[in-house]
Amino acid sequence: MSIAGTMADRVSIIIPCYNYARFLGDAVQSVLDQGERNVEIVIVDDGSTDDTEAVSHRYGAAVRYVHQENAGLSAARNRGMRAASGDFLLFLDADDLLGPGALGRQLAFLQADPSCSVAVCRHRWFLGVSGRGRIQPARGSWRLFRTALDAHLCFLNIAPPNAFLIRRAVADAVGDFDVSLRACEDHDYWFRAALLGHAPRYDGGALVYYRRHGQSMSADVPRQLAHDRLMHQRVGAALGRHPSFPAGRRTEGLLAFTAGCLLTASRLAPSAAEHARYLVRDAGAIGLSELQCTAGEHGEAVGLVRHLYYLRALRFAGEAARAGITPAREIARCLAALAGDLGLPRSAAAWVARLPVLRLRSAGASLEAVHIARLLATRAVRSAIRGQ
Repeated sequence: MSIAGTMADRVSIIIPCYNYARFLGDAVQSVLDQGERNVEIVIVDDGSTDDTEAVSHRYGAAVRYVHQENAGLSAARNRGMRAASGDFLLFLDADDLLGPGALGRQLAFLQADPSCSVAVCRHRWFLGVSGRGRIQPARGSWRLFRTALDAHLCFLNIAPPNAFLIRRAVADAVGDFDVSLRACEDHDYWFRAALLGHAPRYDGGALVYYRRHGQSMSADVPRQLAHDRLMHQRVGAALGRHPSFPAGRRTEGLLAFTAGCLLTASRLAPSAAEHARYLVRDAGAIGLSELQCTAGEHGEAVGLVRHLYYLRALRFAGEAARAGITPAREIARCLAALAGDLGLPRSAAAWVARLPVLRLRSAGASLEAVHIARLLATRAVRSAIRGQ
């Protein structure tokens, strides 16, 4: 679908680039191929030492080239926001792509609903682009759900930056990307937007692409885990400051936060046991303590999301305990005790038996979410509580 010529609002595509000249042309071309007229492309060269400037100038007036001394990805995006003039902003990393028609679909989604400030769409991983312009797919993607995205942001990030389109006025309210972060800066940004009441909404009509390669930021696993730990701490602090967040889904948010802490703790345990213990402590002190106090008082919430994160938390508590983090075993016991109070099944069998009913009752739940929940139920619960 193309809606070329119908874009009354201007969209700014902000492309930060540091020594990614070899990828930059593909990113820019994916924007030009959208066929939209009222689009501004802002390339921020973050002190590159390769041919980034030459590739940028190759496109002439079609792009706006901004150079700065090397200051990092967040600073480059912030510089791009200051240079941009659009009513909507999209952050496209230089090694990623927009899918055909993605920009028009995302914009139409936001224009159709003035109450929606941030749209997020599907994405796929890819390895490269062939000489004929064909995208070479890679296996995998981040799991993106259709509902309760504010609760999901309490767990981990939900999509790559180019999957989001945000209204400029809301971006100004959220503020800059945090220049102190060398990873997870996008998770921090979208979580702060959700705290302000601008949680992303799922747009199933658009598709973007996230490149997998050895030099990408996400390929640096130790740095990624260290920043995941930092983000869990920030989310926990925010949940403490905002006792009504996520609105109408507090239980889901607390369970998601607990599950995220336990997952990262289990991953950190082999190399950073002390940091892993701190995360497990936070999972119990922030997440479970409130859940134990408010169980039975949470009201009506999104049942599938609550069950999903309960099972995830139980699974990751078991993984952390097996990694040698003793407090995780007590968290697994607490989660098991909470099952009845939260209206959760005490066994995988009960959960699997209830799946068809939950699926019918959860109008916004994706089939992928149901599939994930089924896998978690059948694979994880027994191992997580074995020996408790």
